[in-house]
Parts: sequence; structure tokens; C-alpha cells
Amino acid sequence: MELDKKNDKNFNQKSEAKLTEAVSLYDSALDGATDKNEARKLFLTSKEIASTLKSDGYKNEKLDELLKNISDKESEIVGEVRPEVKEFLDLTLQTSGFDGKNMTSSGEDIFVFDDGSKNVIKVGIKNKSAKIAANKENIGDANVIASYQDRLFLNRSDGIYEVDVISKKVIERDWNDTNLFYSYAANIYLLDKDDKEIYRFAGSNKTFGTKSGWLAPGIEMDFSKVIDMVIDGSIWLLSSTGKVTKLTNGNPQAITLNGIPAPLENPTAIYTNEDNKNVYILEKDKGRIIVLDKTGGFKLQYLNEEFKNAKDIVVSENENRIILLNGSKHLYVELWDSASDAMRFNIGCYEIQHE
Repeated sequence: MELDKKNDKNFNQKSEAKLTEAVSLYDSALDGATDKNEARKLFLTSKEIASTLKSDGYKNEKLDELLKNISDKESEIVGEVRPEVKEFLDLTLQTSGFDGKNMTSSGEDIFVFDDGSKNVIKVGIKNKSAKIAANKENIGDANVIASYQDRLFLNRSDGIYEVDVISKKVIERDWNDTNLFYSYAANIYLLDKDDKEIYRFAGSNKTFGTKSGWLAPGIEMDFSKVIDMVIDGSIWLLSSTGKVTKLTNGNPQAITLNGIPAPLENPTAIYTNEDNKNVYILEKDKGRIIVLDKTGGFKLQYLNEEFKNAKDIVVSENENRIILLNGSKHLYVELWDSASDAMRFNIGCYEIQHE
């Protein structure tokens, strides 16, 4: 008759030794490892050993305690959160067949653009209010929008227009089609890939001055792979290669992102604003949203298969939400908050290297 391994002295001795190793690895991950990548490896090895002991039928109070500690600390150490995705708003309730392409927001209002039907819906983040902000008559041939607070701007073939009941041209066009533009404070910023320049149109009330180069003297940059731009006082650029560039007072800071569990390879959107403490990057292919602090340090990543359908993101830390656009609907996830650890957005930041 085969001896039950749970009662086998040899099994228990080997299991106890493995448990001691797992506890040691866990303690080192929390206290002994100065490098965050190393801490993650130690933690995951501890989890693997402990989980195997449990599945093998080893019974020990210390093992149960370790598994509980691992569960409590996993988001903090590994830097991964798997949130529930919830519905925020059905945009087709405003206009049938609405299929949003992208969003723009700098405050508590989101503007969602459907370039197919030529409609823009304005959504309130706090109260979920929604209304048509612009339609075919206002939008014309615009292919991209920008906003600041409750002001809406359109990039049309002959210039930039502001929508305020009617659509009025505020800047005459003298650039090509391959550009990004963004509104911040009273100004409009336009990234011209051909000229390799970021132009600033200074605003005063409802009018704008002529364009002026915003990059500092002597700065030359290649914007050919830039796919998204956002401004919080500094200008953040996201490239299709995964490169993130921060520009302050016209001077670029190309940063190397260390500590991200897997490199950014094909990101699609970047978001922050002057109220947010962090920067958020959507990478659809991997179903994840990366969170960085504003020095470029990795904080954590959110993982969910629903993210693979997202076209754009907006984040309100004040309302504790990441809002995602999947075309016809706004979805959202709650920002990670570990009350038990008395911490929020304070997950082992990784040192960055400036090129």
C-alpha cells in the first residue's frame, strides 16, 4: 500500500525547506532588494514555490500566511492590477450609430469625435451628462479635434476653427495634413512633422496670433513616428516605437523607461493633464495601460482584454477613473487604491535615464 505523501516524513521535511526558501525570497523582495526588477523576480519565485506547495497538499499555517501576504502585496511589488471594466456611458443614446474615433479632454469635460458621421459628443466626467457639441454643419471636413476645458477646436482643410454655437475660423491654415494639434490654456500648439517644429499660436480672448516656433534655439527633432501629443504645462509626445518624450520650455527630455514588465512596442495613446500626478499610456495589442510618474518612472500597469478594443483614453484622478472609448461606448476602470497599505500611486518608482 502506497504511503500517503501528506503523512510522509520525507515529504514534510522537503516541503518545510521549500517553505523556508519561499519566505526568505518574499522577505528579500520586500526589504532586501534595492533593484525593483530583482524584487519582482524574487517575489514571483516565492509565489511559484508557495503555490506549488499548496497544490501538492502541504498543510502549514506559515504557508497559508505567506500566500495571504503574497496576495495582499502582489499589486504593489509586481506592479500589475487586473481591474473590472464597467460601462460609463452609451454614446449611441445621443445619436444612433455613433462610432467615436478619439477623445480630447483637459478638465472635467470630454469631447468624443466620430469622423464618419461628423459628430462630436460632449460628456461630463462627474455627472455623465452628454450632448451633441458639433455636427456636420459645424465640423465640415475636420479630421481631428482639440479642446481646453469647455472650448472645442477643429482642424479643417483651410484652418483651425472654434465651435461656439457656430463654427468660426480662428487660425488660417499654412501646414500639411500630417500634424497633431493641442489646446492648452489660451494657446494652440501644432506639431509640424515636415518642418520638424512645434508651433505655438498665442491666444487672447477668442483670437490667436501668428505662429511662432516653440522649440528652444538649436533643438532639432524627428517627429516622423510621433502618434499622439498631450500637454500639462510640458508637452508629452508618444511615438509608435514606444518612445516617450517630454519637452519643457522647448527643451526635450528623451527618457528611457526602466522597470516596465514588458517593453512598450506599439502604444496607441497617451494622456495626462495639469491636475493629474501621473501619465497614462494605452497599448492595445497587449491589453494594458502603463502608468508613469511625471519624471517617467514606471508605477504600475493595468491589464484587461477589454483594453484591446479601446481607441483612446482619458483619465481623471480627481474622479478616480480611467475612461476608455471603444467606439459606441465609454467604459471605465477605477484607479488602483490600496487603503490597507495607506498608499495610492506610490508603487515602487523606477529610476530613469536621460539621454
